[in-house]
Formats: sequence, C-alpha cells, structure tokens
Amino acid sequence: MNTSNIYKQNFEVAPVGGGIKFQIKGELLLCAFFTIFMLLLFISVSAIEARSMKDFLRGASRLVLLLGVGISVWGILLGGIHHSFRPRLYSLNAIGVTIKRAIRNVHIPYSEITRTTIVDSAPLWWGIGTPLDLDKPASAYVTCSERLLLIETAKRRYYLSPLEPEEMLRAIQQRLEEKK
Repeated sequence: MNTSNIYKQNFEVAPVGGGIKFQIKGELLLCAFFTIFMLLLFISVSAIEARSMKDFLRGASRLVLLLGVGISVWGILLGGIHHSFRPRLYSLNAIGVTIKRAIRNVHIPYSEITRTTIVDSAPLWWGIGTPLDLDKPASAYVTCSERLLLIETAKRRYYLSPLEPEEMLRAIQQRLEEKK
C-alpha cells in the first residue's frame, strides 16, 4: 500500500494467477481452434477447386502461412485487450474508489456503496471476464480468482483483487463510517 496523503490511498493489484490464467489460455485456445477450423475449410475448398496437385500445394502453403498470421493476430488482440482493461491500481480518494486501468478508469462513489466484504473464491458462475449474477449485474476487475474484495452498490456488484484485501476493506469501511 502506498499513501500519498490523508485523502488518497493506493492499493496494489494481486499478481495474475489461478482461474484468470486458465481463462486467458482458454480464450487463446478457442481463437486458435477457430483459426484452424477456418484453415481446414479453406483447404477443403481449394482442394475441390484445384486443377493440379501443384495448384493445391501452392494454395495450401498460403493457407498455412495465413494460419500462423491468424493465430498471431488473435493472440495479439486478446493479449492487448486483457492488458488494456485489467486493473493496474486500486485507489481510495475523498469521493470514492477508483479502479485504474490503461483504458477507462472506473469510479465507485462512497455514497453508492451499500456493502463490502471479502469473498474467498470466484463464484461458480464466473464468465469470460464478466460474471453473471441473477439479481444484479456484476463487474470483475480482477487478476486472480481467490481472496476477492466485493463492493456492492444498489445497482451492481464489483469484484476487485487487491494484494492485501483485508487492508483495503478496512480502509473503505473507515471512509464509509467517516461519510455517515
């Protein structure tokens, strides 16, 4: 934890681990499978349309090159998305909690927070980056799937993964008490 003044506290994000690594690998494998499927489809079509074996091999070699490029592009895109939208820092300031990311920070005002607690593990309904909840929407700004800080508002649930969840929970609860 870093403290720059009385009104602002920064909390480090937990390292990437657990189910999040599995999720990222799963997405990359899904993209690779899709790319290979498309390659096989194109090879089948080119085999049917090829006039000679030489034409077929020329077309197949181009498709194999396309496969490598396709998987690389998918990997770069998914890696860029995860890198851009994963949390970098959690910050408490005078008006609320800020989740700092490379693209578009998220702000949760103290006035909207109804409950905070620590959840031992990610819920079973954990989806691809955005958990699904039955009674209200949920957002996951996490890098791991264990020891998550849950911040609940009237409209949404926010899951965070600070390096020290108990310390951040105490700091949020202290600020909520001060605001009453």
